[in-house]
Amino acid sequence: MKDADYVKAVLQDDYATERDNELPYPDLDEVITSVEFNYLSGTVKGEVPNGEKSRDGYDYLWFKCGKKSILSHRFIVAVTIGKWPPRDFHGRSPKPQSI
Repeated sequence: MKDADYVKAVLQDDYATERDNELPYPDLDEVITSVEFNYLSGTVKGEVPNGEKSRDGYDYLWFKCGKKSILSHRFIVAVTIGKWPPRDFHGRSPKPQSI
């Protein structure tokens, strides 16, 4: 439960959604209405591998929206929470608690 509380607290604060050298994310509502996606399967029409793999060996997928390249999983997270997630979320979370 501590991890969930931590994530809720982070999402309530202001945070960076991109690094200084990156293009800003477009308005989330505009992306939602302009991109065809399947929320339940977590897929976005036209997504392609970006050449990187996750820790589990899966391809990271991305799609273009205007000039911005958006990782599909970040878009699905944004749809879930109602705003773009923090850019640098890893490394700041407390160590997960075992149950």
